[in-house]
Amino acid sequence: MAPKLKNNKELGKPWHEESNLVFRSREELIVVGKYVNSQIQLLSEEDVETCKELKFKYDSTCVKTDDESEKEEDNVDEQESVEEEPKVTIATNTVQNVSLFDGAMTTLQNVYREVTSERDSLKLDNESLQKELAALKAKFAKLRESLDF
Repeated sequence: MAPKLKNNKELGKPWHEESNLVFRSREELIVVGKYVNSQIQLLSEEDVETCKELKFKYDSTCVKTDDESEKEEDNVDEQESVEEEPKVTIATNTVQNVSLFDGAMTTLQNVYREVTSERDSLKLDNESLQKELAALKAKFAKLRESLDF
């Protein structure tokens, strides 16, 4: 039986409201994180147990490692003393990265066009100079012949 999921409009992804588990998509019912404080977080060992109890498949690359859990515990005191800034969701980060990549690609394409145009211009200049030099050499040869008598 398929799990009862709701579409989380903020994330644009389906989620299991009772457990806050977030799924990749309706077509691919695999848990990819947990919805906490308006963002998707990696799965804890508890979350993995919940997935198993509810018979949800989960992406093992989305599970916190021991190192990440220790870092999180070390930062708890620091986070409590500092006001929390609004958090950016994974989806927003992805959109920003794609946007930055597109901007960089556009810049590279423009630079390539300029360099190619400049190269072609120099090539034309070189060809016209070669023709002009050949014409001057021909004139010089004729002038030399006429002076030799």
